[in-house]
Amino acid sequence: MTMMLLWSIGSAVCYVLATLVMKRWDAMGNVQAAILVTAALAGAVLLETQALRQAQLGYVVIIILAFETALALLCGWMLLQESYALREAIGLLLIIAGVAITRLPSVVQAT
Repeated sequence: MTMMLLWSIGSAVCYVLATLVMKRWDAMGNVQAAILVTAALAGAVLLETQALRQAQLGYVVIIILAFETALALLCGWMLLQESYALREAIGLLLIIAGVAITRLPSVVQAT
């Protein structure tokens, strides 16, 4: 289960990296940006495939989307100097809490 979580987080990181490159496409050359986006998306798909081999589809998708959302918000705030309202920060916390709740039954059963 731990490897599934690591592969899912890695996949989310790759998806966010691809998105950051797309956001800054004009600052790079078209060829360089296209290569980086392709590599990041290929990495995301490979890591997601590995995670899907270890766990149920619903769990993997929820974990990837939650981490991708959290990481995108943090990168936007820290790297792109974007600002977010309190409502959006609370929404992020609710997403993270939702992921934790979905994982709770498997943690309880393992103990």
